[in-house]
Amino acid sequence: MPVEYPAYELQAESEALRAIANGLTGMKVELADHVWLGDNAGRPWLITVRPRDLCFKFEVFSLAISSIEQLQARWREWKPPILPTGIPEPFRSQMSARPPEPTAPLVLDNWPFVTRQVEVLRRVEWIADLADACPATGDNPYVQSATKPGQIPPSATATCEVAVGLLFNGTQDERLLIAADRMPMNLIVTRETDKIDAFLVDCNRIELRT
Repeated sequence: MPVEYPAYELQAESEALRAIANGLTGMKVELADHVWLGDNAGRPWLITVRPRDLCFKFEVFSLAISSIEQLQARWREWKPPILPTGIPEPFRSQMSARPPEPTAPLVLDNWPFVTRQVEVLRRVEWIADLADACPATGDNPYVQSATKPGQIPPSATATCEVAVGLLFNGTQDERLLIAADRMPMNLIVTRETDKIDAFLVDCNRIELRT
């Protein structure tokens, strides 16, 4: 039997989830790993990717939804990391420098459609040890993949159900996907039908209710 880790949920407080579910007025894709959303009350919310290491070669990614107040509180509490000896001085200085104070964009782009429903996308991430099946693949060969809950292959050695994204559904069949990308720490943000359908293949969809 594979090791089953506790589910990794959206990293967001109930206030953030209510704001997302109750309607949005704006959005701004600032970076590949930063998306700002504006709610009906005029408050900005930042969506980023939050990783979690589970065991050797098994890392999963969910979404974090943060208010500007939360971001600024974390910034005030920031402390430089403890770095090992031997790091070249330019890298040490860069990694020890305090990041800039977080600020929300002054203007967001208009939200693209009237939202009728928001869904949380969940899938099971799993890893398998390939040492026996593929002895020529090198030292400690592992593969990580994902599937719908209930479809885990017998070769899996560890699993974790993860809330990997949000799907916004509009009144005229419009859709917007915001989800954790396979590229670590990056976000997928798309309205393209083919890309959304391909992402949904491995996911269960659960309506966000608050």
